[in-house]
Amino acid sequence: MLLFNRKIWILSLSVCLLTGCWELRATENIFYIDAIGIDMKEDNYVVYTQYVNFAQVAKMEEPSPAVVPIHLTKSYGRNLFDAMHHLYNLSPRRTSLEHVKSIMISEKALQKVGINPVIEFTGRFFHWRRTMWLFVTNQPLEKVLSTNIALNEDPTMNILSDPISQYKQYSNIKPFRLFQFEAKYYEPGETTYLPIIGLSNAWKEEDKPLIQLKKEGAAFFANRRYIGKIHQHDLKGLKWLDEDLVRSVFVSKKKNQLLAKTVLNSPKIKITPILRNGKIFFELDLKYSGNIFQMFQDVSLEEIEKYAEQELAREIMHTYKVGLKKGIDVYGLSHILYRKHVQAWKKHQKNGYIPLDESSLIIKPDIELQSGGQWKVKKED
Repeated sequence: MLLFNRKIWILSLSVCLLTGCWELRATENIFYIDAIGIDMKEDNYVVYTQYVNFAQVAKMEEPSPAVVPIHLTKSYGRNLFDAMHHLYNLSPRRTSLEHVKSIMISEKALQKVGINPVIEFTGRFFHWRRTMWLFVTNQPLEKVLSTNIALNEDPTMNILSDPISQYKQYSNIKPFRLFQFEAKYYEPGETTYLPIIGLSNAWKEEDKPLIQLKKEGAAFFANRRYIGKIHQHDLKGLKWLDEDLVRSVFVSKKKNQLLAKTVLNSPKIKITPILRNGKIFFELDLKYSGNIFQMFQDVSLEEIEKYAEQELAREIMHTYKVGLKKGIDVYGLSHILYRKHVQAWKKHQKNGYIPLDESSLIIKPDIELQSGGQWKVKKED
């Protein structure tokens, strides 16, 4: 009995010496930042932080959920590090950075200081994984970050936090995570971009306008600096050289007359640099599968494919020409030459880029339409 009591005493003493999670905090006692906006005012950085109450988000499974409010704070600093610590001083509770899903940068900030301070800033906080989505806007950040999603949906699932779901349904301007952007940003001769987010008034809630977010162009970067933007109307060719394209609507035209509307997918893209008479050309071999979902003229499948290929080449060339006028190598052709023929790149490059003109691009599209909705299509004998 004495031995048993001694064992109990030793076990009780051991339990008392065990350490516990003394710093553990209840989830509801922490403020969580979902998105960050970065702007400039005079020589100061302005940091907007968007908070979402996850406790309220969890209740949205109940019938007829109310709109989950989005809360914003605004802090200032001579640099981003100071602005973030100013934010801590404004918060009545501990603030968590572990759940930041996106960073929005104003075009004004890009023009003034570029994106390098933002990239450096993200590396100063060990809480952050480099998986945040990056965006640019020329709209007031306060308005962009306070826009709630339609249909009273979870505000953490908007275009800023989950842009890939929209991209899979309609691939136009590809979104980039921070690590994906950095992989291109530091490459020699490479040109990369970020989606530009604007505001849309196409939605209504009863008779009231319901402002929503939309992609309206792309901001381009090269030589580790911001070089300009192109509106979405002039970027139709960009998606056709995106190997990650999931699906996108395309129109087959003949002399401005609509023949058919199709959905193209499964791109196979091969870009080959060619040195001819001391000049560099780029041959684009492009193959796509597709489906017809609307016919406007009684024409053969071969004719639809033929004029679709012509229209596709026109869109690609139009975007390329717009880029040339703005000094933007939209398709990153200089980097392709650097990767495949580095000696030729070194010989022809000027300030890290090779000279390009309209004749530098040779486009060879190939579209194969496979079905018309529920029915397979057959080619004529």
